[in-house]
Amino acid sequence: MGDHLPDGLLADVLGHLAPRDLALSRGVCRSWRAVVDGRRLLRADLLPLSLGGIFLLVSSTCFPPFFSRPWTGPAICGDLDSFFGADDQSVLDIDLCGHCNGLLLLHEAVMNPATGEWARLPEPPPPHVPEFYYERRLAFDPAVLPHYEVFLIPELPGRSHTTLSPLLKQSEWPPSPLVLHAFSSRTGLWEERSFVREQGHDGGHHPMATVADVQSHDLFDNDDYCCTFWRGRLYVQCQYGVVMRINPSSGTYHLIKQPMAMGANKYSKFYLGKSKAGVYFALVISYRLQVWYLDESCYRQPAWVLRCDKNLEPLLQPWRSYQERNGDGPWRLLDLDQEDHGALLRRRRPRAVGVEL
Repeated sequence: MGDHLPDGLLADVLGHLAPRDLALSRGVCRSWRAVVDGRRLLRADLLPLSLGGIFLLVSSTCFPPFFSRPWTGPAICGDLDSFFGADDQSVLDIDLCGHCNGLLLLHEAVMNPATGEWARLPEPPPPHVPEFYYERRLAFDPAVLPHYEVFLIPELPGRSHTTLSPLLKQSEWPPSPLVLHAFSSRTGLWEERSFVREQGHDGGHHPMATVADVQSHDLFDNDDYCCTFWRGRLYVQCQYGVVMRINPSSGTYHLIKQPMAMGANKYSKFYLGKSKAGVYFALVISYRLQVWYLDESCYRQPAWVLRCDKNLEPLLQPWRSYQERNGDGPWRLLDLDQEDHGALLRRRRPRAVGVEL
């Protein structure tokens, strides 16, 4: 029927679609594609672009170094320091906390390194439980909405850091409802949101643990908890070996036990991320890499499916050769305060923060 509508009317109808739906509608037929492209309805700046570089979290650096490759798009400056003036740096805590679909989450700001734009986060409200820690997590999908949200996710302190009341130690973790503070770039305000734990596949609500259980868990010392945002839901790697799937639109959350492998211990490194197919979970034990895919075909009972189990030691030989050549290759490591790149990477083990720019 679209072929019989005037272009102006068709453009008005298509213009009310969300960016992701509009992108799908563009592939329906040639006439629709001509209207979408001719009227510039689909904003290219809201769509995920190709990978332009990776920021590395390396200790003893003010800003993360930028690992990039030559490409034909606009040049991206990996020197984040250049985006802030001296006055800003003196009053802002700009440590890198995370990323999501091209945006970087700093402790007190959110920035787009591809454009150099940044916005300061206002001071959040007082925490609900002052004894807990609260980590900032970024949720942003430019193919759906141009706005981002920042959630304060509670984490329990170790037994050696604070003394909790007996009543609090015996309370379930996480609680239901779970009350979180969230900042919206659309309103520019922090607001309080309540999330109820979803029912399991058998219809019941099962508390995962108590606060005391989490504090005594073997994996408690892992300080590299990750998160990712996929199809409107925030996946957060939490204590006690679980992944929390938060659904802001429905006000619910679901707990998914993270996959475990033979030989995994508290010194193993876990990484939660996404690819085109969905959410993935990676485990690195020495030179061994294992990757699981989260099968959510059964929404209430998602399952991890092992996709990769490889020994990486043979693959590290080319990388070592690359280091010996001081980075003489197609990928370049930039902005390390004039320090020798190869020597720095040999001394420290960087943790990659993949940012689509």
